[in-house]
Amino acid sequence: MLATFHSIQTDQQGNVLEKENTDNYKLFAGGLIENKFGKADQLMPLNISSNCEMMTIQGQSPVIYLDLKDVPGDSYDNALDGLKRAVRKIFSKHLYLLNSNKISASDKEAFKNYVNLQTFKNLDTTDVYDSLVMLSELLYMHHGRTSKIMIDEYDSAINKAYINLFINDYELNKIVNLYHDFLSPALKNNQYLDKGIVTGVFRLAKANIFSGLNNLSNFGTGDVEFAKYYGFTQAEADDFLKAYGVDEKTSTKIKDWYNGYNIGGLEIYNPWSLVKCVSKHRYYKANNLTFVPSDILRNYWGESGNINFITPLLKHKNIQKIIEILLSEEKNEIVFSLIPELNVENYRELRKMVSLGSNYEITLRGQEVLLSYLLLAGYLTKSDKDNYYIAANKEIKSELSAKLFSHYKALYNINPLLFHGVTDQMQLMLDANDDKDIAVSTNDFVEKLTELFTRLPKFKKIDKDKLNLNDGEKTLHPNEDLIHSVLNYVALQLKEITHFATKVYLGKGRADLLLVDENKKKSMIVELKYNQKDADGAIKQIYEKEYLKPIPKDFEQILLGVNINDNKHISAEVVMAT
Repeated sequence: MLATFHSIQTDQQGNVLEKENTDNYKLFAGGLIENKFGKADQLMPLNISSNCEMMTIQGQSPVIYLDLKDVPGDSYDNALDGLKRAVRKIFSKHLYLLNSNKISASDKEAFKNYVNLQTFKNLDTTDVYDSLVMLSELLYMHHGRTSKIMIDEYDSAINKAYINLFINDYELNKIVNLYHDFLSPALKNNQYLDKGIVTGVFRLAKANIFSGLNNLSNFGTGDVEFAKYYGFTQAEADDFLKAYGVDEKTSTKIKDWYNGYNIGGLEIYNPWSLVKCVSKHRYYKANNLTFVPSDILRNYWGESGNINFITPLLKHKNIQKIIEILLSEEKNEIVFSLIPELNVENYRELRKMVSLGSNYEITLRGQEVLLSYLLLAGYLTKSDKDNYYIAANKEIKSELSAKLFSHYKALYNINPLLFHGVTDQMQLMLDANDDKDIAVSTNDFVEKLTELFTRLPKFKKIDKDKLNLNDGEKTLHPNEDLIHSVLNYVALQLKEITHFATKVYLGKGRADLLLVDENKKKSMIVELKYNQKDADGAIKQIYEKEYLKPIPKDFEQILLGVNINDNKHISAEVVMAT
């Protein structure tokens, strides 16, 4: 969008078009634009159009916009080839320069080497290093103006390389140096540069990628100067949802999924996910299709794959515990000392943790490196207390729970449909309108849960005399971590719930699970027992410890008691309390 705002638009011959007639101008000032189907769309003016000073600079600069997101980082050669493809793409956007009468024939021949399908593959490293300077010089020859160079996700290949277990230090250094030698000529001592803007996910400390650059200002999500520009503010999100006809009930659920980033004291929404979600909602509405919240409330952020590599770390109990704390609604804060800029040694520590298996002891420093990585990648956000952090929103919790699921699936070779079957029955229990409906769904829930648990490893036998069955605070059942993790994942797939908590303090004790649907004014408290005659003891504990006390009186309350024995026999009892 920034590149579109500043870019001069020309015809194929390089003639500058009258600004007010260009699509770029109309995107901001409003007007009729022909869409891809040959029809005219009437665009409304954006807020920036009322800023006269800003609109005077709209469409006034040659812009070189380079997206490096897809450059691979698995080897130096592939990274170099990826840069060549990215350079060819940006040169191809300025083909009109070949028709310019202000550029010499020799310069045009040099330009062609960057766009020709055969010759661009044979470009040497010097050609790649000089490419942005050369293009900015040619743009200056044609337009008589210096260029704005905008580079998006400059660190993508470097980040991929640093978490790749199969790259040695020599190859890593070659990739880092490749980027230094590519970016430095364009951004330092380039007389044809007006301003450079470089964005990335992480700023790799001590990597010297930007060493020697003059007047470099670095801004991250911890800086307040640009806090409101990192995503949608609350007011902007409200206006956006209203503009696209999203009803209030659906808007509430969308906000619950995609808000939550604490940046400079502002609550910021993830713009990518919000736009993707509303776009899907718009499609269903435009085609008069029936849909449920789960059809649009998805983990769009997870498509980036930034944290796929951490799945092997879930075999460590302390990492599992951290993730489960983050997934809870209550007591869900984690405290650690943030590393604001990861360095090479931090990445090496991450790689070591991933590669050395469950026998490798993850130190406190290792945990801080991992959690800092998650924060910088957008999965955690600041709490209201110093050095305390939480999962940003339900979208992030959905991805973290999916990582747990992926871990269990790989470990026990469990069919995903078994998890979904239990989730579906739990949803039917929440939707039940009378005792008959809930009795049927409870029986089906027991059947599906039993089917799921039969695929888990054999439960550990226990000494009943050493297990306090009425107070989970004192002695935990040896299989409890596994059972809770499975049920947590199942519960988190319920898209209708607005609040989820595990091992949450209610009344005079700690309930195993709490699910709340504020829109339907329903709640479910789940209490687990082990090796009892039946599930009646779980229901009695809910009443005796007054778990219901904090639940609003006008909520329909569903109490689910579950008993599991060492042979994986499961019994359940449900009470509807109003």
